Formats: sequence, structure tokens, C-alpha cells
Amino acid sequence: MKTILVPIDYSQSSKDALAYAYALAGATKAEIVLLHVFYQPVYSPDALRVESMMEKLEASNLSILEGYVKEFKAELSRDFAIRFKSSLAAEMEDFYLQSPLRKRFHTVEVEGNMPDAAQVPVTCLTRFGFATEQIISVAKEYQADLIVMGMKGAGALDRAFLGRTVLAVMQDSRVPAIAVPKGWKFKGLGSLVFALDVAELPDRRGLHLLKELVEHYASQLYVLHLYSDQKLQQESNHVFKALDILDVQLKGIDYKVYFQQREDIAESIQDYVNDQQAEMLVLVPARHSFLDRLLNRSITVRLAAQTHVPVLSLPPSSLQNLERKLLRLHEDCVSEV
Repeated sequence: MKTILVPIDYSQSSKDALAYAYALAGATKAEIVLLHVFYQPVYSPDALRVESMMEKLEASNLSILEGYVKEFKAELSRDFAIRFKSSLAAEMEDFYLQSPLRKRFHTVEVEGNMPDAAQVPVTCLTRFGFATEQIISVAKEYQADLIVMGMKGAGALDRAFLGRTVLAVMQDSRVPAIAVPKGWKFKGLGSLVFALDVAELPDRRGLHLLKELVEHYASQLYVLHLYSDQKLQQESNHVFKALDILDVQLKGIDYKVYFQQREDIAESIQDYVNDQQAEMLVLVPARHSFLDRLLNRSITVRLAAQTHVPVLSLPPSSLQNLERKLLRLHEDCVSEV
């Protein structure tokens, strides 16, 4: 992982997402692209004048963003703790006393953010336009490996459960995205739950990122497949085909696959996340029927709204993404009739 894109709207939730991204970037040696998207109506019959006004607005917003990052880094550097763990290596006294962080009878570990942790490379960007379009565009432009967003925020991010912008990015972006709950503090990734839907498998890029996170944090990975009694027989071939793909793409890491018969998928996944005390839920967003969308019954929306842990969205395979776009086009046509 080399580049993490963090859209920000100056809300507390986006600040929490930025802190989460800093923790990931510091551990994986990645850089952060910090993006603020704004929209302000500009009226003028002169196209050149409109372009000039937009450039001035972007420059003004960029100055504000850079000041925000400077203050954030200073704040980040203030909070840390030092853990003293009992050590029996008294015979290594000379070695331990060579460093101020080496003690005679304890091994010292730093928790939180020491001052040098704020040295993660950050590129600040401002874009005039609509949030979802600009986030996806910048992710492609800067070849982002991951997008990290706050789960609730100001304006558009505060509507309809998870927020229209966050949900749209999770469903439409070809880049994996993490939605971080407001107030969540990064404590590592001890365990992850991957809710597997055999009809919506992630692409190789998403599985590679998942593998990278599991390897880096030595995480426990739990793969959960839920099924109904009526569909067990017809899904069996798809399940084993999916497991074959995971076998190849997750080569070199250990994981467990659990099968559970349940009717309420969202509630069952949430219960399983709580049982495993997982630090992250991994999903492949599915676009459900037009009726389900009207009734706000999308599994992705319900899970993101109910869960209290970060949600990692892995883009589906290219073929499934094409089918999803065709389905959306059909639904849009139906809704206009």
C-alpha cells in the first residue's frame, strides 16, 4: 500500500478518519492524499472569468486545508503512552541501558503517537465540484490504493444512515474504501470478519489489500458465509468456487471459514462481528433491487449504519461491476417512467 486518499469536510468524523489513515500510513510507510471537495455556485457570462474565480476558490480552500493539517499534526504528536513490560533479560543490562527507551528490568514499548509519527507525507488537494465524482476521480488520478472516510459528517455525509457520499463511493469506486465510525480510535487489527457473498466476489486488487493488512498486523481473519436452508443446495457450487478463489488470492495467510444458516443477514453479520470482537468488517457492496433501495433495506447500508467498527468495502470483480451498472441504468429508466 503506497497511497491513501482521505476526503475531509472538517467534521469530527472526518478528523477521526484522518487519524485512522495516519495510523495505517505510519505502519505501512504509505503517503496520504488529503482531499477537500467544495461546491459554490459561480455566475458569470464570461467563461474565462468563471474559470479564474474557481481557481481562486480552490487556492483559498487549499490554504485553509494546509493550516488544518499543520494543526492536526501538532495535535497528533501530543498524545502517546509508554508501556513498561517486565523483562527477564537482566544479563543484557549493558544493552538495555544504551538507549533512553531501554530499561534494566523492562522492555519499553511506545503506544499512540510519538512526535516523529506526524511525519507521514501528506499532499493537500482541493477540488471544485460534487463530492462523489471528485473523490473517485482523484483516487484514479493519484492511483490510490485505499480511500478512508468518516462514517458520519457535516452536510451530505450526515444524511440517510451512512451518508450518500460515503455509500456512493463504496459502491462505485474501483478502489477499496474504509468507512470509519465517528469516535473510533485505531487500536490495531487483531481480528477481521469478511462477510462473504458468493454472488459478489471482490476483485484481485481488493483481496491483495486484505491480505496485506492481515499480514502486516498478524490479524485473525474470519470468513463468514450466511445461507438460507432453501438456497443451500443451489449455492453449494458457487460457495466452493469462491473458496477456490480465496485459496489462491489469500495464499500464505491463515483464515477460518464459518457457515451459518440465518434469515436476517445484516443482524447476523453484526452479531458475529460482536462475538469475535473484530476491529473491522469487510464487505463487497451489493446493489439490490430498486424496491429494496426505496425501502432502505440494502444490506450494505444497514450494516454500515448498525456496526460500530470500521467497514472495509472491497470492489467486486469487473464483470460484476458491469452487471451492477447495467442494473442501475435499468432501474433509473424504470424510475423515470
